[in-house]
Amino acid sequence: MTSVMSVITLMPHFLKIFGYDGDGNDLDAHESTFVFISVVLDGSFAFSVAGFLAMHLTLVGSNTTTIEMYEKKRSSPWRYDKGRRMNFEQVFGQNILHWFVPMHFATDASLLENSCGIGEAEPLFDISMPSTSYATNEVQP
Repeated sequence: MTSVMSVITLMPHFLKIFGYDGDGNDLDAHESTFVFISVVLDGSFAFSVAGFLAMHLTLVGSNTTTIEMYEKKRSSPWRYDKGRRMNFEQVFGQNILHWFVPMHFATDASLLENSCGIGEAEPLFDISMPSTSYATNEVQP
């Protein structure tokens, strides 16, 4: 977002370098170089990040990971795909306003527990061991 704002802010100066405004270039050589390099680098960075954003929105929308999308053969229909809306809700939460805030909210805790299988579930095995007194080798309850 910052790169896009930088390109938008510097665009009038960038166009002056090439004489598109008709007034001529009132920037000195150092300023022109700075504006040119800033617009080119920020524009390139914004373009590449937009590509990553589009790819990850596609992955979230289809409820797949990068490996599942590109390396494995996909079965049709994909068993984890619950529809675009539910896929986004699994990742970002049910409230759309919370999608842009990177944190968990109490209202989304049940959704997280249901989709990930975590929460307060009963343990499969009782791994607690009785305490043993090493001096007498007796098992205490």
